[in-house]
Amino acid sequence: MDILCLDAAEVERLLELESLLAGLAEAFKALSSGDVSVPPRISAQVPDAGFLAAMPGYVPSMGIAVKLVSVFPRNHDRGMPSHQALIALFDPDTGTPLCVMDGTYITAFRTAAAAALSAKLLAREDARVLAIIGAGVQGAAHLRLLAQIRRFSATRVASRNHQQARRLAAEQPGASAVESFEEAVGGADVVCLSTHSGEPVVHAEWLKPGAHLTSVGYSPPQGELDPQVARRGTSSCKGASPSILRRPVAASWPASTPIPRPRSGSCWAGGLGAALRTRSPSTSPWGTRSRMRLPRASCTERRWSRAWAGICVYRFIGSLVNFCTQLRPGTRGPIRLFPTAQTSNPSCEPP
Repeated sequence: MDILCLDAAEVERLLELESLLAGLAEAFKALSSGDVSVPPRISAQVPDAGFLAAMPGYVPSMGIAVKLVSVFPRNHDRGMPSHQALIALFDPDTGTPLCVMDGTYITAFRTAAAAALSAKLLAREDARVLAIIGAGVQGAAHLRLLAQIRRFSATRVASRNHQQARRLAAEQPGASAVESFEEAVGGADVVCLSTHSGEPVVHAEWLKPGAHLTSVGYSPPQGELDPQVARRGTSSCKGASPSILRRPVAASWPASTPIPRPRSGSCWAGGLGAALRTRSPSTSPWGTRSRMRLPRASCTERRWSRAWAGICVYRFIGSLVNFCTQLRPGTRGPIRLFPTAQTSNPSCEPP
């Protein structure tokens, strides 16, 4: 069995960003129409370090694949990327492995491509000022891909590390580094949040009405996206599959605002991306009290809730079983629901 292997340099050389944008748009259309199989991702947690996630998927026109991605935030201190990945491709007819490739580069640009597609289709036609918040791997990917879909007269880059923001801005003609997040966001038409921050990096009052906002996702405990921004947003576009939803938002468009008409069955920002258009509460014909619904809990929050509920149920059952064994004559100890390797009596029955 011959398997093609591609390292990071080969993937970067072969991947065309224009083709990535086109392929992602087609995949989002298939996702919205329900033609794909994308089960919820699973992960193995490494305490106090990170986790390894597995994400399989099948798209009829593209085949079947799985991505393994490790997320270890402290890698930044080691001079290594926090996200590292492998992607394996399989024949959709026989299941035969075809290719194993480095997935770190694709992961970074796939996330940014979702934001770029949303800006291309949902941002105002006269959008001319771009703000990139974050100057790491995602900031760099956003800067490159946003330049593919729009011509911005001004691009502002802001980061907690100003020197890093200056280095990133130097890579793009017309881009400049600014001192603060507020300075970057003020008056911007398109704002891209590309951080791993566990707290909001921008605030709703900084955004101009009609601004288009994207976010790469949610990091505990609060995430980079201010909840007030989500509540004031008048449009969001997410993947239709519950397995990839992160922070879905629904709200109303002001009557005076023209609504972009996406192509039928399209989904423009999914996975880790979210697209919002903000409005001033005073411009809403429904007033400040009118909301269709508030943001739901993030996928991470829901998973933590389910995990905690499972732990509570497990402990309750374990306590109940242990209590019952104390009532049985002749028992010498509690029954363990999951015997360890050292257990000499795997049946858990008393000798």
